[in-house]
Amino acid sequence: MNRIYEKLRLNEYFRDKLRIDASKKCLTISFNEYLHLHYLEGSYESARDEGLIFLNNHLTHWHITDDEEALEIITEFANDDIVCIEDTSVFSLCRLRIVERERFEKKKYMSKKSLRIYTGNEIIMYSD
Repeated sequence: MNRIYEKLRLNEYFRDKLRIDASKKCLTISFNEYLHLHYLEGSYESARDEGLIFLNNHLTHWHITDDEEALEIITEFANDDIVCIEDTSVFSLCRLRIVERERFEKKKYMSKKSLRIYTGNEIIMYSD
């Protein structure tokens, strides 16, 4: 059984956000319609056995060396410590930026077109 799933399912905040696949290898945490973390559990016995957390489209990811590190990243998203800025235009080469909440300036992005700005608990802006 996925160890992170076992820890998070006891927390009321995460209860309706968790989905685990049939093989019990991949845990998906759906914070909102735009933000999904996919956690692949590792055995952590060697560098080859590390875990992975993928964000949304699997282009952005973190290599995890233990359960505490995985929980730390998940908690940062749950606590709105991280803001995701996604460019939805067809011509964008870099589709996703991750910014610490304290460095995020909403007014900087208000006039921009084709952006989604969201955190683990809030959709700040959506424009096509």
